[in-house]
Amino acid sequence: MRFKSQVLILISFLFLALNPVFSQQTQSQEEYQKQLKEYEKKKAEIEAKNAEKKEELDKVKEENEKKELYNSANRAYKIRKYAEALSLYNKVLDMEACFTKALYGKGLALNKLRNYPEAIEAFREATECDPTYSRAFWGMGYNLNKIQKQDEAIAAFDKAITIDPSYSKAYYEKGLILYKQKKYPAAADALKAAIDSESDYYLAYSALGDVYIDQGKLDLAIDALQKSVDINAKARPYYRLAQAQNMKGQHQAAANAAIAAMKVQSNYAPAAFEAGVAYKALQNYNEALKYFRISKNDKGWRKSADYEITRIQEELKKSAN
Repeated sequence: MRFKSQVLILISFLFLALNPVFSQQTQSQEEYQKQLKEYEKKKAEIEAKNAEKKEELDKVKEENEKKELYNSANRAYKIRKYAEALSLYNKVLDMEACFTKALYGKGLALNKLRNYPEAIEAFREATECDPTYSRAFWGMGYNLNKIQKQDEAIAAFDKAITIDPSYSKAYYEKGLILYKQKKYPAAADALKAAIDSESDYYLAYSALGDVYIDQGKLDLAIDALQKSVDINAKARPYYRLAQAQNMKGQHQAAANAAIAAMKVQSNYAPAAFEAGVAYKALQNYNEALKYFRISKNDKGWRKSADYEITRIQEELKKSAN
């Protein structure tokens, strides 16, 4: 009995002596689990940040690649490698389907390759991606005109003008269509709007001169064509200026304009013919024959030139008799 009591006392003593160790082990395990959870949490946060950073870097890399492809496409277009440019624009669009400038470039390349229906579609997609992209509406109109859809083309140019009221090229292209449709007042208004938006638009002045000649407004035609050649001395406006001046009876001025056209473009048959008309009216038959013979070298003007040469030769025979 006494022995049992001593054993119980010893066990109690051992329990009391070892209890702090058990307590310390329990506390250490809890702390470990706590630290483990904290570690796993931080690890997850770091992995998420790394994944986010990698995603950002991948996006930057892809964006740089896309920009380089786009710039390469533009360079190919500028040096007239249109098929190569088209291929590169398509690669850009594979990366970003609504890259409006790439769609616009694609449309331009397709136009140069004379694939007008697909060019129209590329420009149309650009307008769907960005309804305020006036240049894409211009491109659509330009190519619609190529496939003889003039009314649709005018509607596209009008949309471009609505977006950008100073869009001179849209006014100009619209004016050309209206001129071909013989809607002269409307054509003149469109071309004058182009000039109002771009004061040195020599092509618009030239086209306006054509409109006024067809209307018989020769003074206005001469003024517009003179402004055109003053800005940029091109052969055709000089020729049309000579034509208007001959019609007006200003034959010496017409001869000068026609010769100026031929300095820009040698042996330019239309201008040579007008020079012949001017010198014939001035009764300078030798010069008239000289220029009619030049124009005769162009089969498109041969019949008219032969007629004038025959008339002059008959006149000279009469004078000789």
